Amino acid sequence: MADDLDALVRRGRAHRGAGELDEALAIFTLAHERFPAAARPLCERGAVLLLVHRFDDALADYRAAEALDPAYPGLQSYFAEVWLYLRRPDEALAAAGRGLRAEPGDMMHRVNLAHALLFLGRHEAADAEYRSLRGEVHPAKGRTGAEIVLEDLRLLRSAGVTCDGMDAVERLLSAGG
Repeated sequence: MADDLDALVRRGRAHRGAGELDEALAIFTLAHERFPAAARPLCERGAVLLLVHRFDDALADYRAAEALDPAYPGLQSYFAEVWLYLRRPDEALAAAGRGLRAEPGDMMHRVNLAHALLFLGRHEAADAEYRSLRGEVHPAKGRTGAEIVLEDLRLLRSAGVTCDGMDAVERLLSAGG
């Protein structure tokens, strides 16, 4: 049965990657219906819900995933991200901290830590985090920290979520300086 869940997740991710977000939502909803005890479909669906700017629904999915599996890998990264979209950087910072305690050194927790610091106006600390991430390659995504951060900032902007200092981070990471 795990193969069935994996196949559904792969299919949902393929739709997400192709920009077919309604289809991705439908697949992840189906995966959740077929595997109601699994946190993974809820996390995957929540990530797509962020892309369609349904932030409260994404948060509900993450909370449901946490109820199923509080130690689900990367869960605190999902929480940190949704807190940023909901303009609650203090909660994002707390989630990033919990994530780093549970999964020390995880790149996505470090990215979210940098974002939370930026949104809290702690620009020097954020800058140091961004600089430490920029050339590092994510082991599963095959993308540099700079690429991941720039994509995150683009998505936040597209949702109307901005803060002072975003332009400077984009310049820093685009220039590689």
